[in-house]
Amino acid sequence: MPYWVFQCPFCKTEFIYSEISKNLALSELCFPRKPDFPMEGLPLECPSCKKSSAFQRHQLAYRTTWLFFLE
Repeated sequence: MPYWVFQCPFCKTEFIYSEISKNLALSELCFPRKPDFPMEGLPLECPSCKKSSAFQRHQLAYRTTWLFFLE
């Protein structure tokens, strides 16, 4: 399953922003369009360190798999 992820600027942990739909054409899966963002960025809290930051659209990274680790 592909995802859009951000990397926290404080703790460098990657976290999922959103899942990319499985119902896309093959060309869209290879080159998916990033979601639209507000001009001032999107304020989000890192689930790991709990610090907030305003993320920009260009900071989204595409990941095809996601590994979850149990603490």
